[in-house]
Amino acid sequence: MNQTQPLTYHIRRTFVLAFPIMVARSAILIMATVDAIMTGWSGARELAYLGLGVAPMIALLIVAIGALQSTMVLVSQAIGAGEPQAVGDIWRASLIHALAIGALVLAISLTAESVNLATGQDGEIAAGAAAVSFQFGWGVPGMLLFVTTNFTLEAIGRPRVGMVIMLAVNLVNVVLNGIFVLGWFGLSDPGGAVAAVATSSFLRWTAFAATLAYFLVIVVRGGDTYRILAPIGVWWRQWRVAGGAVGGRIRRLGLPMALVQGVESSAFAAVVFFAGHLGPEALAAHQAPMTLLTLVFMNAIGMAGATSIRVGRAVGRGSLADIFVAG
Repeated sequence: MNQTQPLTYHIRRTFVLAFPIMVARSAILIMATVDAIMTGWSGARELAYLGLGVAPMIALLIVAIGALQSTMVLVSQAIGAGEPQAVGDIWRASLIHALAIGALVLAISLTAESVNLATGQDGEIAAGAAAVSFQFGWGVPGMLLFVTTNFTLEAIGRPRVGMVIMLAVNLVNVVLNGIFVLGWFGLSDPGGAVAAVATSSFLRWTAFAATLAYFLVIVVRGGDTYRILAPIGVWWRQWRVAGGAVGGRIRRLGLPMALVQGVESSAFAAVVFFAGHLGPEALAAHQAPMTLLTLVFMNAIGMAGATSIRVGRAVGRGSLADIFVAG
């Protein structure tokens, strides 16, 4: 019989787990905050391009992250149930969904100028913001691949990996923004908002590559307990059936999470379109505080993620009492 742990134990364990997860989630948007700060030094119009171009894309990114949060729930349940060999199928199915959702967001980014004009934005701002949206869009698949791999690492008990990698790429982002956005050291002409977002998108793919490399190293060293390594035929089979039964569970759990986060994040994004009607200066002024407020929202998502992991493990163990206390 499973022994129920006291409330103080669950509080302590949740906060220990939550801290690196909250930092990692916040760091996803700290990149956008740095982009906004350094683009602001290029002028109000460039910041207006960034504000209008990035706001709806961040809303879509948050929705996508919500849809993929079911990954950590399912992995946590597998670990709690003593079935680590199930992690590989969950991770592969989640990667398939991350790629599909990322491709959809990229496709949506191509319609940005039409959407901007349809909402009554100034033609020049609509075009400039659309270029920013596209630069953000091609980085979203990389970010979602990072997110789903990091969710898996967090759920198997390695939450610091994503935190360290995201803090590292944020530091690199400051330097690259200085070079490509502001023209530091004379190495590049100032590129404004487009250069800022393009740099961040490149680093999102870099974050995924670093996380995947770490994951594969620990898998090989640990004897592939989680059944991560699989022949191409297994990948192809799962791709053809959208992850199969595991993919269905990802969608059933992920859709409500995506909808909840979508309602909240879309409300933030909608205000940006209203601000755009007031001119580039008002739009730029709106962008700065809204970027910081979104960071608070991501902290809450991080805490929710830690709670999901702890509850998921309790579900896997079949400990009803721990499910209620951990939640």
